[in-house]
Amino acid sequence: MPTTVRAISRKVSAMISANFLDIFQQSPNRYPALDGLRAIAMLLVLFFHCFYLNYASIEPTQRSQLLLDMSPWLNWVWQGDKGVDLFFVLSGFLISMLLLKEHRNSGRVDIRKFYIRRIARILPAYLVLLLIAWFVDMPNREWIWGNLLFVSNLQPPATLFIPWSWSITVEVQFYILFPLLLLPLITRSKKPLLVMTVVVISCMLLRQFILALYDNLNNMPFYEILFDTKKLAAWWDTLYIHLYTRAGPIVLGITAGVIHNFHGKKLDRFANSYNKSYLFIIGFALAIFLTILTLPVHMVQMDYLSHIGHLGNLLFLGQHRNLFSLSVAILLLIAIHPASSTISFSTILRSKMLTPIAKVSYSAYLFHIFIIWIVFKYLRDNWQEGIGEPSWFAVGIILVMVVTFAVSTLSYIFIEKPFNDMAARKH
Repeated sequence: MPTTVRAISRKVSAMISANFLDIFQQSPNRYPALDGLRAIAMLLVLFFHCFYLNYASIEPTQRSQLLLDMSPWLNWVWQGDKGVDLFFVLSGFLISMLLLKEHRNSGRVDIRKFYIRRIARILPAYLVLLLIAWFVDMPNREWIWGNLLFVSNLQPPATLFIPWSWSITVEVQFYILFPLLLLPLITRSKKPLLVMTVVVISCMLLRQFILALYDNLNNMPFYEILFDTKKLAAWWDTLYIHLYTRAGPIVLGITAGVIHNFHGKKLDRFANSYNKSYLFIIGFALAIFLTILTLPVHMVQMDYLSHIGHLGNLLFLGQHRNLFSLSVAILLLIAIHPASSTISFSTILRSKMLTPIAKVSYSAYLFHIFIIWIVFKYLRDNWQEGIGEPSWFAVGIILVMVVTFAVSTLSYIFIEKPFNDMAARKH
C-alpha cells in the first residue's frame, strides 16, 4: 500500500474512532443536564411516531380495543409529540446563551460566524435526508424547493415533501430571525426579562387568537385531531407547523437563557434559600409537566370535552404546548442551578447513559421515520397475526430504537461531527 494511502487510511481510522468515542463523552463546555432533556425529547418523539404512524395499520375494531387496553401509565405516548416542544425550548435556551455570552464578552455578536456554524450543524445531514427521500421517490418531491429554501411550513400540508422536516424549517427560521430582530432588543434593553415577558405573552395570545378564529378547530376534541386525517390536515395548516404558532416554546427557552445570563447568581441564591416560593415553583413545574403528558385526551370514551366545556377546550388546545414548555423551561433552570434539595433531579439528567442519545438526537430525528416505516412494514409482512398486539408494538419499538441509534451514530461519525469540527476550526 503506498505511503500516501496508508497515511490517509490512518487519518480516517483515527477520525472514525475519535468521533465514535465522542458520542459517549459529555462535552466540558456544555450543560450535561440539557443533554438529558434532549435525550428525553428524542425518546418521546420516537415512541409517539412508532405508535401513531402504525395505528392506521390496525383494524378499526382493534384500534378502540388498543386504546382501552393500554395502561394509563402509557398515556404519555399519545402526547409524545411534545418532545418537539422540548427541543424548541432547548434550542431557544442554547442559542440565546451562545449569543448573549458572545455579546457579554466582546460587546458584539458576529452574525456571519453564527450563521456559518448553524449551517454546518443543520445542513449536511439534512441534505442527505433530502437525497434519500428523493431517490426513494417520496410523495411531493417536486416540492423539494420548499425544503431547500426552508419555507416548506408555508406550503399547504398536502404538498409537504418529508412532512416531519417542518420542525427543522421552524428551527432555521428561528436561527435567521433571532439575531436580527429579538437579540438587539434584549441586549439594548435595561430590562431584558421584561422584554421577554412581553414576547412570551404575545406569542401565547397570537396562538389563542388564531385558534379562536376557526370554529371548526376550537370546537374539536383533541382525539379527533389526533385520529381524523382531514381534521389533522386542517390543524397542521392552521396551528401546527408555523413559526408564529409554535414560537411559544422557543421564546420560553430564550427567556430561560435571559434569566440564566442576567440573573444567574440571584437564581443560585434563591435556589439555596429553601423558601416556600422555590418549592412551590418546583411543584408547579412538575405538576404541569406530568399532567399534560398523562392526560387521557386521546380517549374517545373519556369524552373530556363534556367535562371542560367549549371555553376549557379552547384554552387547552391553545395553550397546552406553551404550558408544557413553561414547565420545561423552569425544570431546565432548576437542573442547571440545582439546590441541595434538587441535586438528585439534576444528577439524573446528567447521567452518562443519556449522553449518546442526546449526541445523535439530530440525526435520529431526521432518519427515524424512514426506519419506523421499514421496521413495521417488515413486522406487518412477517408477523401478521400479531399486528396491533402490545408485544408487536414492543418488538417494533425495540428494533426501531436499535436501528435508529445505529444509523444516527454513522451519521454523527461521518457527517455531523466532521462538518461541525470544520466550522469550529475555521472560526
